Amino acid sequence: MQSVSDCLDETLRLARAAGARRAEVYHVSGTGRTVEYADRGFESYRGSDAAGLGLRVFVGRKAGFASGQDFSASGLERLAARAVESAGLADLPGFPTPCGLPLRDDLAVFDAAGIAVSVADDRARLEQIVAETRAANPAVRRIKTVSLRSGHGTTSVRSSTGTDASYRRSSFSLAVGVVAERAGESEIGWEAETATARGALPWADIGGLAAAKAVTRLGAGKAPSGRQPVILEREVAADFLSLLGAMLSADAVLKGRSLLAGKLGAAVASRSVTILDDPTLPGAVGSAPCDDEGQPTRRKVLIDGGVLRGYLHSLETAHRMGGDPTGNGFRGDYGALPLPRPGNLVLQPGSHDPASWTREQRAIVVVDDILGSHTMNPVSGDFSVGASGFVFEQGRQRPFRGATIAGNLATLFAAVAEIGSDLKFFGSVAAPSVLVSALDVSG
Repeated sequence: MQSVSDCLDETLRLARAAGARRAEVYHVSGTGRTVEYADRGFESYRGSDAAGLGLRVFVGRKAGFASGQDFSASGLERLAARAVESAGLADLPGFPTPCGLPLRDDLAVFDAAGIAVSVADDRARLEQIVAETRAANPAVRRIKTVSLRSGHGTTSVRSSTGTDASYRRSSFSLAVGVVAERAGESEIGWEAETATARGALPWADIGGLAAAKAVTRLGAGKAPSGRQPVILEREVAADFLSLLGAMLSADAVLKGRSLLAGKLGAAVASRSVTILDDPTLPGAVGSAPCDDEGQPTRRKVLIDGGVLRGYLHSLETAHRMGGDPTGNGFRGDYGALPLPRPGNLVLQPGSHDPASWTREQRAIVVVDDILGSHTMNPVSGDFSVGASGFVFEQGRQRPFRGATIAGNLATLFAAVAEIGSDLKFFGSVAAPSVLVSALDVSG
């Protein structure tokens, strides 16, 4: 069986032989496993090893694309023929030559020791979490799930113009779901964490955190209705930041699906808001030495003190908008073309202690969970989502659920009054808690 490097070279050769002027081949391979405890006990299974190839070609100035998983000589030949035959529609400049910058090798996104841990060791750690979660609070009546998913893969990009990039990545995801009951009422609490290193997972804390979420929501009532100050806990702030991140994609701008279209250099948020994309953070989930077009990644400020400074670009969107690639051309899988998206999207933390906000306000709503954020209108930015959380009044707190918060993404970020110092990553999105000066709440 030929090596991945030989496969990439052969695919490029076949593409040129089929009539491509330039070609780029993208190869990804990976494997994973899951160990899970549920009501029926422990289970473990291995995800199937998977590998695929995506071939993008230029015939004249027309682009073509094909993908597949057949790495035989005849399979690669058919792949090259399909890619060339599909060329059409686009009028693009072709692939640029490499920028000459070396790819970083200090991002620590591959944990070889963590991948080598046995299923028996994984199961032992999960058994410990199950026991600790049961003991966390007498109101915890059932463990819905405790699961660990681990995997690793290799990404390679090579082009006929000299691009040659490859790196390995690992991923570990730990999740706990519990049910708490009291006086005939039940609530579910979830806690999950993803990391590139096994040791970075919150083994000792995750069960107690999930239990606390379930228990503290028991006895929930209604939130006070009206337009009022609202604290968005950091996970909710990250949800809204993720929505804004999608609007920062140059592809969304070009397709007329971004409320930030045409606003470069304009104020789009409050002065306290600075948002950056940094795929070069060591060990972070969204970090990579290059994007899926082989372009080196780099740190970039997208919104600076509320002012929009730039969009996220792939090679194609940079050409169409007359800008420079930003190293954000990522693919959903080997069968997809690259689109600009963030690596690690970060709302820069402020200097405020979020606990001070509940002490200083006579009464304030704190939202710690929302539902339905995917329904936001990307053009207008309007949203109406379900919300749950807590109401703080005179030093005491009570839970609420079944509320709705509504507004506009642009006006929400414009109404950010203060930003907390408690930054946390949720996958590849990081946010601190945020105090919004006014938001419509319906209890």
